[in-house]
Amino acid sequence: MNPNPLGFKGRTTANRGFTLIEVLVVVAIIALLLSILLPSLGNARGQAKRVVCMANLHNIYNAILMYKDSNADRIPEWTAVGNWFFRRPPGMKDPDDPRSLPETYGLNALLAGVRPAERGEIRDRRLYLSAYSDIWRCPGAHPEMWERYRNTYAWLKVTIAAGEEVGNIPTNIYTQLMLKGKRFPSGKVWNASKMPLVQDNTSHGPGACGFRGAASWSNSYRLPEYIAKAYPHAYGGRKGSDATVILWLDGNVGRTGGKSGL
Repeated sequence: MNPNPLGFKGRTTANRGFTLIEVLVVVAIIALLLSILLPSLGNARGQAKRVVCMANLHNIYNAILMYKDSNADRIPEWTAVGNWFFRRPPGMKDPDDPRSLPETYGLNALLAGVRPAERGEIRDRRLYLSAYSDIWRCPGAHPEMWERYRNTYAWLKVTIAAGEEVGNIPTNIYTQLMLKGKRFPSGKVWNASKMPLVQDNTSHGPGACGFRGAASWSNSYRLPEYIAKAYPHAYGGRKGSDATVILWLDGNVGRTGGKSGL
């Protein structure tokens, strides 16, 4: 029996590739999707770095509180951190300075249990916070900042040394006055929420290792320009990085545009 009595031929489909127009349409769609998704991914990455940085500063604040509880209700004094804003971790020398001593100053050294001007073997005792912990590293900082200095945070003289600098109030008594809402002799009211304590460093070069004071003989007072220009965070949803994260004396942490406090 003839299965096809009417003699119709079966329909055949020829294999063919995509036309140029179809390929271009697909490429355009992919490019459009990428243009939509990539900024969102970049923002998410920036937010993740900022969250880690804020957590780091919270941990540093907790270590400062433990130091304060063990030192007659005093926060670290300006002389104890070496009279400078930014330092390498304890035991580290300046590789460009042959006269450099092992570092013993700095907030990172003090919280690690290293005594100022300590001599002999300098050890990270991890008393309140290890000086070599990744807590001292902002993930948004310039990579060379961590490679060169093993620290990306600066402590602010405007707060730590305020008692020495303003109104002739002895160091750290100002913290008690501030928390009680009292005033300077000048009449200015202390406001802990507006006094910066620690923040991303985008300005200061490291202090002279093992000495009180500013920069070593081989270093300037400032960070190299290509590092200083590399702000670690974005501010207010803007494109690019133009902000730092800052820890205030009352324990709050937030972003601020530019180099506020430094």
